[in-house]
Amino acid sequence: MLLTSTRSDQIASALLKCVERGLLKKGVSARRASIDVVGHDGLIRDIRAGRIPSTDRVIALLEYLGVSDQSLPLGFAEDGPPPISDGGFIKIPFHHEVPQTLSTPPVSFSREWLMEKATSLRDLALVAAPDDAMSPTINAFNICLIDKNQSLTNHSEIMVLMDDNKLRIGRATRDAGVVTIAFDRIGAQPIVKTGRNADSVRPLGRVIWILKSL
Repeated sequence: MLLTSTRSDQIASALLKCVERGLLKKGVSARRASIDVVGHDGLIRDIRAGRIPSTDRVIALLEYLGVSDQSLPLGFAEDGPPPISDGGFIKIPFHHEVPQTLSTPPVSFSREWLMEKATSLRDLALVAAPDDAMSPTINAFNICLIDKNQSLTNHSEIMVLMDDNKLRIGRATRDAGVVTIAFDRIGAQPIVKTGRNADSVRPLGRVIWILKSL
């Protein structure tokens, strides 16, 4: 029998390598690519778990990533030399709109890790938490990595916002024209804004990582 379990594992591994190269080339996260191709975030997660999707999904994914299916290394030969690396790390600056009270330099992150977390590598910035409103989740001066490609929705997310030129971090939603900013600190009252006051709240990005101490 040609299709043994070992051969299936080799094919799954070859597909995964091809997809990972395509993600790097296109500069998108696995989550973003999966949603764009099949409408949910499970496609590449399944591939990384060793599960091979149907042929139509594989072809659609490779087309989306700009990878030719001819590049799939499906032979039995040993792997070739690794591709030339660009260092694999990206420096993320502080958000240009937020004055920083810290002298922390830009922080470098693994490119592969960033593509798991963000929709685009071009939409990332760092922000220092201005207060303890989100304590214990986020304490004052904790460094937050944010994805700027995120607007307010009716689904609660930890967001960095400008509220009448005041920097805030909270669990924010916008629903039927009402903006609500809730906080994790015990006793902290949520902020609710409607009408023109709601329009004064401007999201800077969604928090996707927190550095708890320096």
